[in-house]
Amino acid sequence: MFSEKEFAHELNSSLFHDVRVNLAIQGHLKAQNQVGVPIMLLRNIDQAKGLCNDTRLQVNQFENNYTIIATAITGKSIGERLLIPRIDLVPSNSSYPFRFSRRQFPISLCFGMTLNKCQG
Repeated sequence: MFSEKEFAHELNSSLFHDVRVNLAIQGHLKAQNQVGVPIMLLRNIDQAKGLCNDTRLQVNQFENNYTIIATAITGKSIGERLLIPRIDLVPSNSSYPFRFSRRQFPISLCFGMTLNKCQG
């Protein structure tokens, strides 16, 4: 078991790093209202429609704070306008006596990417 100080340090160093990065990405998209930027899905949303991990899209508009309307630029639904909702993400690390949950868009900006990602 962790002491309070170790527990707080563990939370700050590992768990919240991804939250800060994702909030920064979302905040940048929302604050700048970057219509036209390329984004990449980080989770499978609807495989039948082609909304799979690593699908690239182009942002068309933001609906409230809950949905992004985007056009697919890769995958089997190229050219279709698709809705990207915010989803609940729960870390799989269960060593803590409580659960964290956050609601965010499962996207990342994709102006540049590694060779592994671009090869499909």
